[in-house]
Amino acid sequence: MNLTYRQRHLIDYLKEKTGYTKQRQILEDLSLYYDYHGGDLHNSGARRALTQDIREIREEGSHCLFSNSRGVRLGSVDEAIAYHARRVSTFGRYINKEKAILKNFGLEGQQAYDGAVKEFVEGNG
Repeated sequence: MNLTYRQRHLIDYLKEKTGYTKQRQILEDLSLYYDYHGGDLHNSGARRALTQDIREIREEGSHCLFSNSRGVRLGSVDEAIAYHARRVSTFGRYINKEKAILKNFGLEGQQAYDGAVKEFVEGNG
């Protein structure tokens, strides 16, 4: 996935900041790109566009953005690695828990109508 013009401006903007920057401040400073003119931040199309850009930048994988109640900031490579390693570990625990629940229901190892034996492995569900 390639970043949009607006997303690249958001990254450049965040590179100039230290620490967290509130979404309202980002939208005010980048109002040309987000068409934000003040008012109700939480119900604005500009905020929805910013939130979508943050999500797409994260999913694109070339930059690590942290977003929470303190604001938004660009993370370092080391922070990105640690963040995503924690997520993999967390999701791995969820997958293992779900596999155990399925096993409790007796689905693991059952034979399907087509003769295939159902086994739950990562990426197969």
